[in-house]
Amino acid sequence: FLFFALIIDLLSPFIISLVVLSLQPLTVAWRWFVIEKAKAKRRSLKDLMVIGITGSYGKTSVKEFLATILSEKFRVAKTTEHQNSEIGIARAILNLKETDQVFICEMAAYNKGRIKFVAGISQPQIGIISGVNQQHLSLFGSMENLLSAEGGNELLTALPIDGQAILNNDSSLLLANAKTWPVHPALLWCSAKEKTDLWAENIRAEKDRLCFNVLSRDNDSAEFDVKLVGQSNVENVLLAAAVAKRLGMTLAEIALAAEKIRPEQGSMKLSRGNGGPASAKATADKADVIDSTYSDNPDGVL
Repeated sequence: FLFFALIIDLLSPFIISLVVLSLQPLTVAWRWFVIEKAKAKRRSLKDLMVIGITGSYGKTSVKEFLATILSEKFRVAKTTEHQNSEIGIARAILNLKETDQVFICEMAAYNKGRIKFVAGISQPQIGIISGVNQQHLSLFGSMENLLSAEGGNELLTALPIDGQAILNNDSSLLLANAKTWPVHPALLWCSAKEKTDLWAENIRAEKDRLCFNVLSRDNDSAEFDVKLVGQSNVENVLLAAAVAKRLGMTLAEIALAAEKIRPEQGSMKLSRGNGGPASAKATADKADVIDSTYSDNPDGVL
């Protein structure tokens, strides 16, 4: 008995591997079935506005901010949490309703060609590149591959001729990469540092909120007061505001809608401490803890 038990124990990795491999064709077939079904569903939704978001960082925050703002005027659907792979996006499309007017699609990729593939499923008319850095360089293998996907090359190529690309002017790698684009749709640059197509001025980062003015080249302007921690979130709000403005909202309307953005929708959160150990003086100040553990990229840390 012990001999047979030992044999089974030694062979178990091979047995499990054979079972997994035998199921692989079914998994692949199911995956392609879901994707093709999602493509057909997307083609049938001819009046749907799809906004694709990619980049090395900031994608989820921009998606959440934009959904909150656009929900004031449109019926909005979005990919949930980290539902940003091709199968996750396909499932999100299959869950769309005929009444949905806008679909915000977060796109992630860790190899060249993946954003192009995902864009083929979702067919975005507006593309957002939130920012580019070396966060996923080890996964892509080279900067060329990273810039192709997270740098916006593939997303911009997938946009229609009359499409719109919204870009973060404060990302130096994105700025450099944009100079290599021979053909592209209309570009709109946003900045929290200098005057571009849409920019922020008089930025005041308080403990639990951001206050700043947003201005645009068409002389529209508004004062924003959002309950977010971290000045870097100004870039994300600007990208969301640029899309909302492209869809017909004024900056005043956008600023009012942005007041509904919740702190937990940003990547950085502020937690209140309990004042330290019991032996501390009763009048001791309570500690504020900035939780930025969601950010695992160089720009997020800085």
